Amino acid sequence: VSNKARSNLAPRSVNKTVTVLKLILKHAQIWGYINENPARFVVRPRETRKEMEHLDPREINKLLEAASPGYYPLLATAVMTGARQGELLALRWCDVDLKRGVIFIRRSYRPGFGFTEPKTKYGNRTVVISKELVKILEEHKWQCVSKSDDLIFHNREGNPINHANLISREFHPALERAGLRRIRFHDLRHTYVALMISLGENIKFIQRQLGHNSLTTTMDTYE
Repeated sequence: VSNKARSNLAPRSVNKTVTVLKLILKHAQIWGYINENPARFVVRPRETRKEMEHLDPREINKLLEAASPGYYPLLATAVMTGARQGELLALRWCDVDLKRGVIFIRRSYRPGFGFTEPKTKYGNRTVVISKELVKILEEHKWQCVSKSDDLIFHNREGNPINHANLISREFHPALERAGLRRIRFHDLRHTYVALMISLGENIKFIQRQLGHNSLTTTMDTYE
């Protein structure tokens, strides 16, 4: 832990390493390779809680107005659902029920790994969407050329959008065009939560929308 800390690794990253190490040694103890877990009493570095980056309603409008037409539906869906980037890039039209106003999160996309199922059962969820987003997706669907994989958001060849291209060629330029500070794409998830909280939405509802495995996770992250 000391060596990692001296290498300027963030406390959160150090703690993730400690968690994995403790788990490995725990199983080594269970299987009889060692008598005690030497990492059992390791003190974790204290994490400094960072202020969540998010856009306010005025900034959201500026971002969406600055977005390229082809990426506007994707950014609008990110802001209005809180879905993760991989979940958005994996969405198919069969995962959306526009009449009911819901999106079913059933998988995720990661470059190099392809399409995968959500990590937990809570990640596999139904997200309620607004009438405004329903309208945006209806218009997007009407303009889309049918592709074999039925992806909602895809490149010109109908394949999943490249993560690096999405950030460098569209997201960051859109922020610049809008005159906004540079944030991470994941901060659009925080933006959604901030928007829901400002509207007085129930924290339990927000938890289900985000796919957190417990209310504690949501509370610890956003309150």
